[in-house]
Amino acid sequence: MRPMFNASAITPILDEIFSHYNKLFQMKREAAQIDIFNIIHGCWMPHTARCIMWIGGFRPSDVIELIMNHVEMLNGQKSKFDNLKEQFLNEEGEISKEFEDLQRNIATSLTGQDFVNKGDECAMTNFASHMSSLTGKFTIFLDLMEKGDRLREKTLKEIRSILKEKQQAASMLTLSDYFNRLVALTNLWETRHKTI
Repeated sequence: MRPMFNASAITPILDEIFSHYNKLFQMKREAAQIDIFNIIHGCWMPHTARCIMWIGGFRPSDVIELIMNHVEMLNGQKSKFDNLKEQFLNEEGEISKEFEDLQRNIATSLTGQDFVNKGDECAMTNFASHMSSLTGKFTIFLDLMEKGDRLREKTLKEIRSILKEKQQAASMLTLSDYFNRLVALTNLWETRHKTI
């Protein structure tokens, strides 16, 4: 016999889980002000997680797909998640394009004309000005990470608004299992040399 599901007991736990994610996003914003590149590239994450990471975190469309595959949907919920996934894929594509364009722009600027000629003070001034303008572009990386995080926050809010409490709990367990799989994959990868 299955135990009765008690929504009033699970709601505070769900509140705490979603609050945890909100705090995480806030901490990332603060840390990104200090060093955006460590946050974008996920230096705190295992290697295997970094290879599938998207601009400093999970890809929202992947989370939607994960939930659609592992949480039983009620009438009308699947179509809402299908629409969300399509919307998130489009938004991810736009943010990814901005990110790639920025990387390309900076790389092109660095490989462009020679700004320094020996003994040319004007060229040195141009070089310093050019480098300063390039470092100014790094703040755009921060903007892009924040766009990605707003999309991640929106993902979690939509999960909360579309799913019932029991489904929300199942989705958070599924998300936790997903991150545990990444850790397991990392452990397997790191121990591969011992088996060779």
